[in-house]
Amino acid sequence: MEGRRSAAKAAAIAALAALSGAGFACIPTPGGNGGTGTSATGQPSADARPSDPSRADGAAPGGADPEANGQARPQEGRADPPDEADPFWRVATDGEAWATPTIRGGVAYVGSDDRRLYAIDVETGQSRFTAGPFPTPLRSTPAVDGERLVLIDQGGRIHAVALDGQTLWHLDVGAVGSAALDADGVFIVTDGGDLLRLRAEDGRELWRLSLGAKRPPEAGPQASSGRVVIATGDGELHGVDAASGDRRWRRSVGQGAALRLVGGTVYASGGGFLWALRGADGAERWRLGVSDFRAAPPAVRGDVVV
Repeated sequence: MEGRRSAAKAAAIAALAALSGAGFACIPTPGGNGGTGTSATGQPSADARPSDPSRADGAAPGGADPEANGQARPQEGRADPPDEADPFWRVATDGEAWATPTIRGGVAYVGSDDRRLYAIDVETGQSRFTAGPFPTPLRSTPAVDGERLVLIDQGGRIHAVALDGQTLWHLDVGAVGSAALDADGVFIVTDGGDLLRLRAEDGRELWRLSLGAKRPPEAGPQASSGRVVIATGDGELHGVDAASGDRRWRRSVGQGAALRLVGGTVYASGGGFLWALRGADGAERWRLGVSDFRAAPPAVRGDVVV
């Protein structure tokens, strides 16, 4: 039983969801353990609720007619709404948690409006460390490598934190969005439209590139395989050499541009299309008409792009 529960937690991808109050929780994904939730101690959580029984004929439990109580009868051929998932564990904070977590090595790293950074064991919900308070709330997604994590607060300051919670360095550069971190260093974009590479060890600026955009970026850059790609607010993608800071290509994909860099391919949404571009030179590999609405960055797993 415990082995199945552990597997279910892994299958949940430690989906840390912002709660209606202050905090976050580990939520099972469909196909995971949908039963009783667990607290950080592994015991059933106090607010875990069993699923209500359902009837195939659409009647409410106990034989009552839902229409008699002003409730809509389930429509034939349509699935009933899923039961609310019970979390494996919950963590309370002193401020709302808007940030998207980063999970690495079995630990989830996430910031909160209480100006603190939380490192939480995905398996147990136990705290590894809490860092802060920082000057302003933390709503960016932390970038993590094997030695440190980097995150940006709402005041535009970038902070590097060791994986034991100790602050390594900080820099006030007017950064926006989230940072990217890889073997080439830390990459951030400023509210003035500059792309920067910083040395991960101490935050020293290594190069700065003015993107020349009419509207500065609203999200941070992506870095992979010696390349950095950034989307500007006016719908352009810029491909930059990570080592030198030289711009290799520039391409317009339309308003609402958002991107994901995976290996040597840039997947982007913008202008009503889903794009796949070659990371080396921005050449189009394919495009697919999807929507005229502003899209989120594509999600990529294996050969599937969503």
